[in-house]
Amino acid sequence: MNMKTIKHGLNQLFAFENLPADMHSQAEDEIEQGLRFEELAIQDHERMQNWLDITPNDRNAMWCYLRAALRGNADASFKLGIGYLNGQFGLDKNYTEAEKWLNKAASQGHPDAERRLQEAFSKLAF
Repeated sequence: MNMKTIKHGLNQLFAFENLPADMHSQAEDEIEQGLRFEELAIQDHERMQNWLDITPNDRNAMWCYLRAALRGNADASFKLGIGYLNGQFGLDKNYTEAEKWLNKAASQGHPDAERRLQEAFSKLAF
């Protein structure tokens, strides 16, 4: 997902919810920071391979996504949901939290959230 798509989604979200412009700007800044830290974390993992499971950039990405998600950003909610689902960004796997954040992203119109929820449920079904 590129930044143009994310910004378009943010604009739609904030247009519908009539949130103050400063919250829109803060959430946009948080998601951009989160994406940068996620990219750095991927680079760190490639360099470190078998050393540690979490890097400072993982942690920073998670906190940026959390702050943006709490401000109503659907992409950040989706990233947190996937993080909990797969145990990424230094988060332990937690299906309850994954479901919470993916449901939030889906209710905000995130295009992939509902599909990922359905995939997760189908894998957990007996």
